[in-house]
Amino acid sequence: MTQQHTPGPLVLGKLGVIKGGPVHHFTNGSGQSQLFMAIAGEDMGHEERDANAARVVLCWNTHDAMLEALRTASAALWAAGENKEARAVDRAIDLATGITP
Repeated sequence: MTQQHTPGPLVLGKLGVIKGGPVHHFTNGSGQSQLFMAIAGEDMGHEERDANAARVVLCWNTHDAMLEALRTASAALWAAGENKEARAVDRAIDLATGITP
């Protein structure tokens, strides 16, 4: 996974518009850049769409702090000889950083 991404924190907006044409442009009516737009479909209502968008923002904004906490926990577990638990934490770190088996 590349390390280049939009820095946080992200802000959950409630307004978005798609302007059509040969290339679609997304706008949110503010001076902020819009990273993505979540839209509801036949299988998803507005409440679920809003909950999904809120979860993306929450995960984005807490990811780096949680990853640092996992790394700290891993080091402590390895130092304490808790190898099984340390391996489980290391697997979570791998998943969070895009490393797959």
